[in-house]
Amino acid sequence: MKKLNLKLKIGLIFLGTIMGTNSFGQASLPLSRSDWGSTPTGWTDSGTTTYGTNCDNTSQTNGSGKLDNSGDFYTVNFSGTPGTLSLNIKGEGTSGSYTFRIQESNNGSSWSNLETFNSSNQLPTSNCIAKNYTLGSTSSYVRLFFEVKATGNVRVDDVSITAGCTAPSSQATNFSATNIQTTQMQANWTRGNGDNVLVIARQGSAVATDPTNGVSYTANAAYGSGNAIGTGFVVYNGSGTNVVVTSLAASTTYHYAIYEFNSADYCYNLTQLTGSATTAAPPATVTHTGTSPASSNVQQGTINTVLYSNQVTVATAAA
Repeated sequence: MKKLNLKLKIGLIFLGTIMGTNSFGQASLPLSRSDWGSTPTGWTDSGTTTYGTNCDNTSQTNGSGKLDNSGDFYTVNFSGTPGTLSLNIKGEGTSGSYTFRIQESNNGSSWSNLETFNSSNQLPTSNCIAKNYTLGSTSSYVRLFFEVKATGNVRVDDVSITAGCTAPSSQATNFSATNIQTTQMQANWTRGNGDNVLVIARQGSAVATDPTNGVSYTANAAYGSGNAIGTGFVVYNGSGTNVVVTSLAASTTYHYAIYEFNSADYCYNLTQLTGSATTAAPPATVTHTGTSPASSNVQQGTINTVLYSNQVTVATAAA
């Protein structure tokens, strides 16, 4: 019986060595870690040690996490919807054919790479740099994984994950454009279930950049005067169902992206409503060479200057 107990204890010790230091349970969001000498709730430290300085080289016990062998990793399991992963990172003499991955997972077994560092995408070796990654809404694990070591170690510090937000479940619908003129048009939509709606306009091409969760934007209906998001501009931010967009160019297509959002935390439904419309062409130039009034088709509601060209023939009187 004693012999069996001894084997069991040895087996448990061996298993603990393989699995690394583990603090059971899940971390709550938001979370942060800057002390690497103990293992917080939700974390697993496998094969890792510590540096005695922070990333800024300030002396501090357990100041940075250290991954110094192939297979070393830090993993954190958390509950709730995540937002942004932030961390400081540095390669301490890393070179050669190494692989270091920053990953996320919704189950702790299948991993997606947020970024991979290797000979083609080198870790910084002079100073720590700050990295930020937007996590998937269903992710519940993050792993810092030194998959293959060649030369050098990896230093990590100041890891944090923000809490995500809950976006409106119903997006705006039924885009239309009315009262289209040469320099303005009215964009219309049917509201979803957010507190407010954000409208981005872009000249010539579809809106390519979404708003960022947690950020408030200033709108201006005069195109080009509101906050820029990518190469588009915010033309509306409010609770209404339309906006008259001005300062447009004639005969030009404008693309729109419309986002319902909750104003408490500026959380946007990023499955946007899209639409486009083209401004009217300017009226044709009018040339008047006769004695009758000249006319041309002029778009109703536009402000245009109609030019008249009068032809005058002067003859010398007979003696």
